[in-house]
Amino acid sequence: MSAEPAVHGDVLTTGADADPGASEFLLLEELFVAAATARGLPGRKIVARLKDGGLLGQALGIKREAIELLYARAHRWGTIGEHARAERLFAALCVIDTGCADHWVGLGICLRARSLWPDAVAAFERATALRPDWDVPHLHLLELCARHRDWTRAAAELAAFEQKTTAQTPAALIAEAGRYRVAIELRLSGQAGADRAEEPGP
Repeated sequence: MSAEPAVHGDVLTTGADADPGASEFLLLEELFVAAATARGLPGRKIVARLKDGGLLGQALGIKREAIELLYARAHRWGTIGEHARAERLFAALCVIDTGCADHWVGLGICLRARSLWPDAVAAFERATALRPDWDVPHLHLLELCARHRDWTRAAAELAAFEQKTTAQTPAALIAEAGRYRVAIELRLSGQAGADRAEEPGP
């Protein structure tokens, strides 16, 4: 006899006009509740919290102090160049506290360090969506665009960064953006000159 908790059979039975997506979600819900309950977790309560719009960390009852401790450890690993270790922690943070832009920036930095460019861009873009007034993710996107010689987007990210800087923006970041500005202006002016040279004469 299997020791696995039972899943309600009626979840597997759907009518001809049932929504397959809804049926699959109900099945997943039942599987999660069964697995959580088998491990002593309040599966139904967790699902109810998620349905009410709570984050996974909140639904699981993870305290804020634990999340902050995890972030501090991830930041420490990243600071000393242990990006693989930091990435695992930041990835977990992005799941349990997905609405925090800092976690996505941390994950993006780790992904960039491993040359996973598209994933890094996606992480930084997620951070900008979560905190539209934050300048830091735009600087990271600026760097990635410059590395890939996408100078048009690099110029757009530079403009966004400069628009969102505040009195709290570190001088080192502003100086770094200034260096990219010089590179962007040189590249775009050279590109414009090349385009003019290719235009047919009268």
